[in-house]
Amino acid sequence: MKEAIGGTLTIYLILIFMLILSGYMAFSVNYTKAFRVKNEVINLIEQYEGHTPNAQSKIKDYLRNMNYSTAGNPVIAFENSVRKDNKYQYTNCQDGYCVRCWDTNNKLNADNADGIENGIYYTVYTYVNIDIPIFNKFFPGMKLFRVSGETKTIYGNKKCEDSSSSPFGKIIDSLTENALRY
Repeated sequence: MKEAIGGTLTIYLILIFMLILSGYMAFSVNYTKAFRVKNEVINLIEQYEGHTPNAQSKIKDYLRNMNYSTAGNPVIAFENSVRKDNKYQYTNCQDGYCVRCWDTNNKLNADNADGIENGIYYTVYTYVNIDIPIFNKFFPGMKLFRVSGETKTIYGNKKCEDSSSSPFGKIIDSLTENALRY
């Protein structure tokens, strides 16, 4: 009887180890995909010198080819939960990634009298979606992990768009209200 209990315990330990190992492998694959998407979004924003409509269409094509997706409402709810201040001027969340525009010339003269060029840079956020029901019961706040990176400064007469005047900012606000209700 002693050997029968030992064999069952060993099988359970092997099964638990296999579950942990396969979960770790699934997380690392998703993390790698989010990291690649972040790098490509940064490259496309730098290539098109901003988060322009051309860059957005190329990004959307790339995301479709990579089969990258996260749930929209949890991404927006996650972004709103980590906002601590309102120093950024423009935030655009779509298709599982977020882009924030930062103005580097906030303290410079508007007429550019000192000879320093105006510039902007973007911070890109992608997400690793962990949607495992048992894991979510024990750790409800850990459904998304964020991967971030920044572009190089883009010089010229560029300014960040105002998210309150863009129609997408209003869409984010309505989606945020719906996401926070659940």
